[in-house]
Amino acid sequence: MKIHIIDNFRNDVIIFSCFFLCAFVWLINAPALFNLHEPDSLSYINGDAIRTSIYPFIIDFFHDENKKYIYLIFFQIFLLTFSSIILLFILRRKGQDLFFISMTYFFLFTNIYYISFAKTILTEAIFFSFINFAVSLLILEKKLSKSYILSSIFGFIIGGIYAIKSIGFIIFFFFFLGFFYFSIKYKKIKQLFICVIFSAFLPILEHKLYFDTYENRSNVVQKSITGKIFILSGNSKLKTENFNETYKSFLSIFNNDSKLVNNYISNLKNPFLIANLKADYEVVGQYQYDKQINDFKIKRGIDNIDDFKKKLGSKIILNNPIEFIKISLWHYFALWTPGGKQLFTENYENLPLTSKLKNSSGDLMFLKKEFLVIGLCFFLLSFFFFTLFSIRSILIILRREWEKFNVFNILCLICQVYLIVVSISNIATPRYLMPFFPLVVIIFCLYLKEMFIMLKKSLNVRSH
Repeated sequence: MKIHIIDNFRNDVIIFSCFFLCAFVWLINAPALFNLHEPDSLSYINGDAIRTSIYPFIIDFFHDENKKYIYLIFFQIFLLTFSSIILLFILRRKGQDLFFISMTYFFLFTNIYYISFAKTILTEAIFFSFINFAVSLLILEKKLSKSYILSSIFGFIIGGIYAIKSIGFIIFFFFFLGFFYFSIKYKKIKQLFICVIFSAFLPILEHKLYFDTYENRSNVVQKSITGKIFILSGNSKLKTENFNETYKSFLSIFNNDSKLVNNYISNLKNPFLIANLKADYEVVGQYQYDKQINDFKIKRGIDNIDDFKKKLGSKIILNNPIEFIKISLWHYFALWTPGGKQLFTENYENLPLTSKLKNSSGDLMFLKKEFLVIGLCFFLLSFFFFTLFSIRSILIILRREWEKFNVFNILCLICQVYLIVVSISNIATPRYLMPFFPLVVIIFCLYLKEMFIMLKKSLNVRSH
């Protein structure tokens, strides 16, 4: 029996080594949908105050005067490939057959959008990789909660998720809750403390790196608030009677452009186009009015413009909760509908604020319509399956059927909480779905496998 287990392990190592080499070569040679430098890249290269400090440190570490960023890109390709293969390897060791693994492998590495992040200067490739590693370890459940080494590694990885990206705190928190659940379930409290200790390492390092350069912490939240103010200021249902003159004066910066955008979108019927344009125009609001806002700040003598925007944004949202919820729901839907703008926009020049829209969008390669349609259909089907699985997970909790509550239910709920927080606090772009794309693919393939088994049983019954 022991020899059989060793042979199986050896065979799996050989198979997954081949998987890794094929995927690694593919990622190096695959077409990239992004430029090396995207709109956000310079803020990482220059170590902008709104960014955390780990990724700028990594950029500096790999930067070479002659080779520029080639070592950084090589590292990102390697890490993303390795983390994805480790996830598939763990699934195999947990009992999934090679047919399931092969399906997951195919869907994962044929998503050009997902793998293209490894070839651009953004945090995404490393962020994705940390999440892949964390998901892999959490799937081990009992082994993870019983092992000091694995608990240490898990803590270090989720600490990395927290340290490399501001939104990472949400994912860190719920991954830790997942580990806490298994620690209590298997009564391994010491490993919990080990995890806590190691999870602090990278956040402490990031804190030191950041405050070696800056005195006060800044973040992208203020940009998000500006975007919300922009998109809501031109809404026909916004009532400004109770707003003071200073607030009204600030809203006048956006009013005309926002009304133009809102009127245009309100006349659209296509939900995919509506969802994508709402997100894109909110990005316009985040980044295209800095000069006007600065002029307003100087003219009005406002010392803390961020605090001013926060108070105004809160007032707008509290006075228009339904409209804010609607926008958040549209953002959530847009996460699952990549390519909606490219597919359904007949003439880009007819869109309002065309120049601003182009300035706020990265230079994304225009794929053939057939590929966009296939991708959209895949994501809509994934959205349907993922929603069903989420409902199932919630029902298990409400019914307290803990024997049915497994690691995939936990991971699914972590993903849903993250997507909801993103939809409420920021804007929708498939970029924000991609950290959990491997999990989406896994659940998609689990449903396909269940359907295949049911179909096979049905055919066997009929044949008898």
